[in-house]
Amino acid sequence: MVFGEAGRVFIKNGELRQEFRLNDNIIRRIASNFRYSYGGGFRVALSAALVARIDVGFSDEERGLVYLEFGQTF
Repeated sequence: MVFGEAGRVFIKNGELRQEFRLNDNIIRRIASNFRYSYGGGFRVALSAALVARIDVGFSDEERGLVYLEFGQTF
């Protein structure tokens, strides 16, 4: 499995009014603050009821975060 995402997670309350006004610079200002991450992982069925999952993710803020879980998919 491969994943990627982009988004703007945090915004200060004082910026809300400024950010959502319609002007020529709005797209450039919003896009300049996006954060991007990507990674991959895999799942292995150990039995009919047990799945092992491992994912590794990367971003500008964090490098090589590993997530390991044993259980059901959902």
